[in-house]
This record gives sequence, structure tokens and C-alpha cells, in this order.
Amino acid sequence: MDVTKFAYISRAMACVLICLGGILVGARNGGATIGSASGQLMPALAAVIVGQSVAGAGKANTIGTLVGAFLIGMMENGLIMIGVPYYSMDAVKGLVLIIALAMAYINSKNA
Repeated sequence: MDVTKFAYISRAMACVLICLGGILVGARNGGATIGSASGQLMPALAAVIVGQSVAGAGKANTIGTLVGAFLIGMMENGLIMIGVPYYSMDAVKGLVLIIALAMAYINSKNA
């Protein structure tokens, strides 16, 4: 398969999935506003970065992202269960991201 054709197909699939995600967020919130999904950006990026450092050997991949999403979801639920205030959860997630990036950097230096 031609690489250019594959790139166009993958970008078209990404656009369709992004549109579907926007429709689902709008349906869930009962309307569309500019900042309706802003709270979901940090967990999504954290899932990719944690998955990259845990399972990807420095490269983003699907399995690593799924593992990262699972770990971030478990971390968020655990923080809620122990009673961490909601305004400090982003700080804890940021700390986890810093640790994950440091681990990825150290692993790439050793490899």
C-alpha cells in the first residue's frame, strides 16, 4: 500500500472519530460549549505519556495508551476514594507525568 494513501486514510479515520467524540461529549453534556471537554485533556495526555513510558519504549502506541488510560483511571478513582480535593488532582497527575517522563528518559539513555 502506498504510504501517502495510508496517511490520508488514517487522517480521515481520525477526523471521523474526532467528530464522533465531539457528538458524544455534546450529547453527554446536553449541549455544546467551547470548554465542555477541557477537563478531559489532562487525563488523555497523561494516558499517552504514561503508556509511552511504561509499554512503548519511548514511542506512542495503542497498547501503551490503553495501559496508560487504565492506570490514570485507577489513579483518579483512588484519589477520589481517599478524599483528595478535586483541585489538587491535576497537581498529582502532573507529578505522575513528571515521574513517567523521567523514567522514559532514563530508559532511553540506558538503551
